[in-house]
Amino acid sequence: MIIKKYIKKYFLLLLLIFAAPFCNDNLIAAGTRGAGSSSFEFLLIPVGARETAMASGSAVSLNPNAFWWNPAGLAYVERLNINLAYNSWFEGITQQRAGVTLPLKNRQVAAVNISMLSAGDIEGYNWYGDPTGNLTSKDYSVTYSQAKNFTYYLAGGLSIKALFEQLADESNYAAAIDAGFILNPFTGFWLSGDAKNAGAGGTFIKEKAVMPISFFGGMGLQLNKYMLLFGDINYMDGEIFSGAGIEANLWDLLFLRAGYSSFAGTISQFKLGVGWIYKDISIDYVMAGYGKLGSTHRVDLTLKFGEPILIEKIYRSARKLYSRERYKEALIEFNKVKSLDKNYKRIETWLETLKEKTILNNTGEDVGQKDAEQDAEGSAQQKQESAEPAQR
Repeated sequence: MIIKKYIKKYFLLLLLIFAAPFCNDNLIAAGTRGAGSSSFEFLLIPVGARETAMASGSAVSLNPNAFWWNPAGLAYVERLNINLAYNSWFEGITQQRAGVTLPLKNRQVAAVNISMLSAGDIEGYNWYGDPTGNLTSKDYSVTYSQAKNFTYYLAGGLSIKALFEQLADESNYAAAIDAGFILNPFTGFWLSGDAKNAGAGGTFIKEKAVMPISFFGGMGLQLNKYMLLFGDINYMDGEIFSGAGIEANLWDLLFLRAGYSSFAGTISQFKLGVGWIYKDISIDYVMAGYGKLGSTHRVDLTLKFGEPILIEKIYRSARKLYSRERYKEALIEFNKVKSLDKNYKRIETWLETLKEKTILNNTGEDVGQKDAEQDAEGSAQQKQESAEPAQR
């Protein structure tokens, strides 16, 4: 079986992702200093209204927000995405973010995200308790992420982050990496693992920066077309936190979400959210309570551009033909997909299913395979000819 064939690769990838940060001295320090002792703690603020509403997302954030939850999820983005987000946190803290996600060749996807968190004006005091005026606090991050679908069952990703924090005249710089994988052993089920914020920084107010390193494990289950369940377990600073959520899909237009997270310790973090999708525009909103600290509000806007890559268009066309019981035409289209990528979305399973249909015979299959190869070659030749004038 294919799963058995790749099980060793999955295990090795998992081992590398979770063992590499243990070589970092910052991890040892973070584990002994306790929660709240790390620098750059703005990195712990979850990204994405959809995932925040469900208090988890490392396994099923298969969208531009995956750069924060698990960079491997970016591998499932099929079109150019522009993502804008605004987070109104408690105590006057706000966060703005802008990102671009772009599919590349060879089943790879790249993303760039820029984020700024501002705490507004903070009243400052000297060592004697006398007021010294307002202080400004800001944090910035620039993240480059790249992900790849190695097979239909396995995707991996990596994020590299440049970080900057400032409080009045004090500032600090740092660099960190995230790495993760998503395993999809069968349709509607996902497993994930990732390590976040492994890196090093300088000295901030006479103290060496300690990165907030954490480890995520997640699982997602698509019960049916209308219901998605998933949850995460997060290990950080010697403690284990968890989160779980649910998403209801109403007509592929409106999405209702709810979740609960134990990340804030004794504060119950129930979250409610809603999403709306119309053609190439999606808007997501979440409200999350933080007890006496108040509620937070997040809004995401995602715009999609262009068309899915050629292979995805052919695949969708084949599935549509199959649903209409036009099996001979579907076979031709599925064989086109196989000629372009033999591992694409379990193409062999689809072909086996079609072979079982009594309406098809060996001649039809041979013709379908031959036509598919000719069409694929023709598409490649046209693409090359159209690219040559552009190069000139």
